[in-house]
Amino acid sequence: GAGRGGQACSRCLPGFYGGADGECLECLISTSESRWRLVFWALVAVPFLLPPMMLLSNPSNLGRFKLLKQLKSQTRILLRHVSLLGVLSRIEVNWPLGVNRVFDFCSLVTAQLDLALQTGCWSAENAVWSSLLVMWCTPFLGVLLVFVASILSRFVGWVFLHSKWECLVNQAKFVRQDWGSALTFCYMLWAAFFSTLTTNALVIFTLRQNPNGHLTVYQLPDVEIGTEEYTWMALACATAFLVYVVFFFAVSFQALRHVGMELRVTNFTSRGPFEFVTDGLRVGQTQWNIYASFKDVLVALAVVAFVSQPMTQLLLTATILLLWAWRVSKVEPFESWTTNVIEVWSSGGAAGLLIIQMVYADRDHEAESQIWQTAFLFVSVLVPAIMIVLEVASFFPSAAKWIPG
Repeated sequence: GAGRGGQACSRCLPGFYGGADGECLECLISTSESRWRLVFWALVAVPFLLPPMMLLSNPSNLGRFKLLKQLKSQTRILLRHVSLLGVLSRIEVNWPLGVNRVFDFCSLVTAQLDLALQTGCWSAENAVWSSLLVMWCTPFLGVLLVFVASILSRFVGWVFLHSKWECLVNQAKFVRQDWGSALTFCYMLWAAFFSTLTTNALVIFTLRQNPNGHLTVYQLPDVEIGTEEYTWMALACATAFLVYVVFFFAVSFQALRHVGMELRVTNFTSRGPFEFVTDGLRVGQTQWNIYASFKDVLVALAVVAFVSQPMTQLLLTATILLLWAWRVSKVEPFESWTTNVIEVWSSGGAAGLLIIQMVYADRDHEAESQIWQTAFLFVSVLVPAIMIVLEVASFFPSAAKWIPG
């Protein structure tokens, strides 16, 4: 195609960048302009981080603490679901048009930020490295933006505190976010997008054999195993895996140990400063968020290890998600009935989507397949959203009697 070169035409030529559908699009902006675009959108994102930080990272300042604790866990589940759909979109099968549109959105939000930023235009000679580095370093940019937003919240809080209006003075403490709140919010995003981070960290290890009998990277057929370029990419990938996956489990286990000690010391009345690791979970099931992360790792491994066998990918991921949904429905680890339903429904809906894709793999019933798959996808997203609305409504006396508990 136009703008392609290299082995198997796998790379975009200088002056082109990779598009959402795999095509190479011409760079319409200069290298410096594309980099400034990143800076601009990063600065724009900072104010939009303040509301979720105030609501989700430090809800103890608000009256409805129980509601916000549940909303935090439910928001994490929904974001985890979006991240999961972004990972599933990498399974190369003939998805229906409606499903592809949702997948494109999920991939853009969670896994393909380099496409929106046109990182292939940043360097005429190293477009592949530019895209990979943006993919691996985006989480660090997110952490930086969260702490910048925290500093901004302190300034806004100071302005409120010295305001002439009493209503603003009363909100000053709520607006100001300390470093602990920033770390809590970062951990929440880390856990929510864990499946994407894991898959991105393993992208260089997706291998296939080219027509010449050489092993190459599946998404980068021009990169052969054993070359110096691949060695450096593999080292970068291994580093990303240690940082995003191994370090995450180390932090989570350590925090969970402190929660267990605090529960024993306080006779199960307090979970201590690391309560955010167990938000929304019942006292006897505080480890379930770590189980969810292990599930994400299994899904990522299934997608990466069998990258050239899409039917195997579909079967394994569907099995993992069905077993997870069944186990959550049996144990009910979350305090809220709504949160348990959201977890089961999201995983079950994604598994149903994969199963339908396997059933209609021959495409003899393409129209019927499109209807069922699109319906499963939208229901798996819409029902959890409705559940959250019901959860919020349950805290209002006039509506509480209509909500199942």
